Amino acid sequence: MAEERVKQLETRLSTLTDDPDTDENGLNKVDILIKLAFKLYRNQPEKAWSYGEEAMRLADKLGSESAKAGVDLFFGTFHLTKGEIDEAQAFIEQALELYTRIGSRENIGHCHMRLGGIHKQKGKLDKALQYTNSGVKIMTELGEKKAVADCYNIIALIHDERGDYSEALEFHLKSLSIREELGEVRTAAMSLTNIGLLYERLTNYDQALEYYDRALDSFNQIGFKQGIAACLANIGNIYDIREEYGKALDNYLKALERGKELDDPRVIASCLGNIGCNYIMQEEYDKAIEYVQPSLKLFEEIGNKINVVNCILNLGHIYLKQKKFDIALEQLQKAVKDSRKLESKHSELKAFEYLSALYEDKGEPEKALEYYKQFSALQAKVFTEGNAEQMARLKAQYETEKKEREAEIYRLKTVELERLVEERTAEVVRSAKLATIGVMAAGIAHQVNNPVGIALMNSGMLRRMLYEEVASFSDFRAKSLELLDEVENELRRTRKVVKDLLAFARDKELSIVPSDVNRVVKSTIDLARRHMKGGFTIRASLDKTLPLASIDRESTEQVILNVIQNAYDATNGGGNATVKTVKSKKRTVDIEISNNGPPIPEDAWEKIFEPLYTTKPEGKGTGLGLSVGAMMLGRFGGRISLKASNKNKTTFLVELPQAKESR
Repeated sequence: MAEERVKQLETRLSTLTDDPDTDENGLNKVDILIKLAFKLYRNQPEKAWSYGEEAMRLADKLGSESAKAGVDLFFGTFHLTKGEIDEAQAFIEQALELYTRIGSRENIGHCHMRLGGIHKQKGKLDKALQYTNSGVKIMTELGEKKAVADCYNIIALIHDERGDYSEALEFHLKSLSIREELGEVRTAAMSLTNIGLLYERLTNYDQALEYYDRALDSFNQIGFKQGIAACLANIGNIYDIREEYGKALDNYLKALERGKELDDPRVIASCLGNIGCNYIMQEEYDKAIEYVQPSLKLFEEIGNKINVVNCILNLGHIYLKQKKFDIALEQLQKAVKDSRKLESKHSELKAFEYLSALYEDKGEPEKALEYYKQFSALQAKVFTEGNAEQMARLKAQYETEKKEREAEIYRLKTVELERLVEERTAEVVRSAKLATIGVMAAGIAHQVNNPVGIALMNSGMLRRMLYEEVASFSDFRAKSLELLDEVENELRRTRKVVKDLLAFARDKELSIVPSDVNRVVKSTIDLARRHMKGGFTIRASLDKTLPLASIDRESTEQVILNVIQNAYDATNGGGNATVKTVKSKKRTVDIEISNNGPPIPEDAWEKIFEPLYTTKPEGKGTGLGLSVGAMMLGRFGGRISLKASNKNKTTFLVELPQAKESR
């Protein structure tokens, strides 16, 4: 189809060669030349460039602003595909100025989209997002779906660079959907590649490989060498992660061969960098430098600042492994500075990790611990932001499946299969736990890894202190006690995570009996008062006419205690909580637990019942208490929700089913 279109345009062009200098014929000829240049610049760049130069000469002769703008847009796009960022920006800004003067809205949109991509590569992410959002708005109004998809792709890449994985995935899927609808094989395959990269960042390597393989099949189908090279390199990355270094290197070398065939500096630079990383993993550091340094030079020439930082990080890592600490420190500190300037959380995260390792190897554990804490804090932030929507989607998928199973359970009840109903209900709960634990796995690993890492770091410091001379025993004792206190705190925190996880995962045998909720509340408040010191007060307001409730007493006590504990933490042990029992018109027995602590932000109201979500400071909460409580109550027909939260008080509502004999 594309070849036929080129032939048609070349045939039309030949009819204009005898009299090209009248305005009408001249403008028609410029238009055809520009169209041919755009059609050919990927597969026949020299011919495309020749058509572009001819169009430029004729546009200058005619003095037409629209013709000049079209030529500038072509040359800007051509330089952009070659990775020549500064030249591309200059041409496209000239085109934008002319199109703005003319009032060509569609072409203004195209310029904004390309400038968004350029600023993304330069690491100016706010400016990139500003241009690309403008491009989306214009192209949506004009119904230009292909351009809208291209804009979505750039927006996704910007969010990916910032570590906003949920937004990145959303825009990649939007882009892929439009491209598939339009039958755009090449660009749809590019979207598949980008989604694969996103899953790779989330350490879901099987899913990443699936997307890379799909993209590679599409690129091979149309013979798109740049795409083939990118997929081969990405598949190589997966093999590197799996420590299959030979297979990884084979893919990188194939990708490099494609890059050299294309004479594409971006592909060549990326492949050289990948090969360098491969040798780093194999601990062949001299060979690694031979590839990383030319990769850095090429990225500097291209103007791709984000990949420049990645190369600097790799050099810092190499020098660290070679025990060249001074030069490694210089490289890594530069990487931190540039990463922050470019808002690249991935690069900053790696820099903190390497700096912690550097100071540990140098025997400076306090500085190592400082950088490890910065690494952990940023890692936590990236995980929380990146996976919130993914978790929500998985939860929504689970809720749908749960409702389908519940419908099946209802049908089974009508044909007297009570035993089978109970088995299926248990299956729903088990599958929910398995799905949720799968989503939680990375967060649990993070919550356990951080305190264990700090405890190990402190024990290392204690070990060194035992072998070093100290000024006085009292100083040594004070420092040792300080380190041991921190070790104890971190281990308690780990134990709390494991305890909550076990409570979430286990299938405890329930004892559901008609119970006096007031008595349950009283005993729970007595327990809380014994453990919660300071000025924290707990008041009870109990309805004496309350009917019995059909509950598992232990589960109910645990939920009430957890909400009171949250109130204690929210007020720093200096506020108050009120536990009130109420008979509801909905035939439930309700418990309202209020406190006078700071309000929960509105955007967190739904999230607080999701596993691992917490509004508490780092290290103060596991994010499992409310989700565990909700699941416990759900097993016997109860539920917990946030009733209200404002500057005066926050109230949680626990609803328990009335016992049948009380109705």
